Amino acid sequence: MTIAKSILLAVALSFPLTAQADGPMDQCRSFFLHGQYDLAIAPCIRAAEQGNVNAQNWLGLQYFKGKGVVVDYGQAFKWRRMAAEQGNRVGQFTLGRMYEQGMGVARDYQAANSWYRKAAAQGSSDAQYSLGGLYKEGRGVSKDLVKAYIWYSLATNQGMYLAKVTRDQLKNELTPEQLQRAEH
Repeated sequence: MTIAKSILLAVALSFPLTAQADGPMDQCRSFFLHGQYDLAIAPCIRAAEQGNVNAQNWLGLQYFKGKGVVVDYGQAFKWRRMAAEQGNRVGQFTLGRMYEQGMGVARDYQAANSWYRKAAAQGSSDAQYSLGGLYKEGRGVSKDLVKAYIWYSLATNQGMYLAKVTRDQLKNELTPEQLQRAEH
């Protein structure tokens, strides 16, 4: 499963299917579940402005993909940042990705590292894998293959196959002493 599909699934599953009395979010959720993305935008904006983290994540995704709105990475960044600042790990991970790739914001590997760390601390295997990549390539951090191996191992321990493959390939680049430190 790609990272984008994982994010979409996580956002979709974060929308409870039971009715709640939070007005705009109910409308947003209903339109979203029926594939009426263009109609979901206005109530979602109202819910997001009221601090609803699910609506903020959803809006970030819609502006990123252009469903119901024109693709606008700046708007995607705005809404994801709001979710991330509330401690939402999906928002934190995707904000890190946007900083890493320079989507909607200037590329900033140190900021990507910071947001990935926040999401990784909450158990995001995608963020752990991404941190491994930053350390492997030395982007925004000093290149450190031992730390890269550790981050890939954490993501592997959560069942991420790509992290396992990448970690196992990295194993060939480590000295026996580095590998011992990483596995310890």
